[in-house]
Amino acid sequence: MATVSEAATGLHLPLRVRKGYVGELWAEFFGCFILISFGDGVVAMLWALQGSGRSGAGPLQSSGDWLLITWGWCLAVAFAVYVAGGITGAHINPAISLGAAIRKQLPWSKVPGYWIAQILG
Repeated sequence: MATVSEAATGLHLPLRVRKGYVGELWAEFFGCFILISFGDGVVAMLWALQGSGRSGAGPLQSSGDWLLITWGWCLAVAFAVYVAGGITGAHINPAISLGAAIRKQLPWSKVPGYWIAQILG
């Protein structure tokens, strides 16, 4: 029988996949992928609108441009943390993984794998 959290999220992966080392690497990979895709995508969308007649002032000069980028990155971080947070704590950044290893919150043996997954993501 599925638990309440599994029923609410629709997640039915076996625990060994979610909590194993390979599952952690996949979580970091997809967390970074989502962060960069949404974050860079919102900035690319702003630059793609340049010259469309939306504003004669240029990029970042019309009202709402800074809100578009701020909210886009905010949602990118929120989605990335939602994807990876329950499995790895959502490092989604090699510097965070390094800092966690220095503070002894992450075993050093996992750091190279996390870095590779994050860079590939």
